[in-house]
Amino acid sequence: MNDTFLWLADALPSLRNKGAPLPSVTPRDTPWNAGPFLDWQCSQGLSHGEELAGRFLLGVWNPDTDWVAMAQQRKLRNPQAARRFDVLEAASVWDSAHLKVLSRWVTMENRFP
Repeated sequence: MNDTFLWLADALPSLRNKGAPLPSVTPRDTPWNAGPFLDWQCSQGLSHGEELAGRFLLGVWNPDTDWVAMAQQRKLRNPQAARRFDVLEAASVWDSAHLKVLSRWVTMENRFP
């Protein structure tokens, strides 16, 4: 993954003490902001697994937002990179480290911030 990162702890408070960040989205010292993350998600040539990680984060951040429509409004290059996260797709692509984070999140009581 390139040098664009986010603080997963800020983005997803429900994971703060319960799970590691997704390996393909590692923290740096900038706060989470869904707009710039969406811009990055839909403007990069991400691997399939990286794209899924971004879709997971957007979905957890706000499962009610139509991220594709928002990306289209922002005239981003690849709005489909923000489509709804699919757990079965992720299960067939992600490595065990990513799946472990997903498993921890799925079994948490307060999954959404």
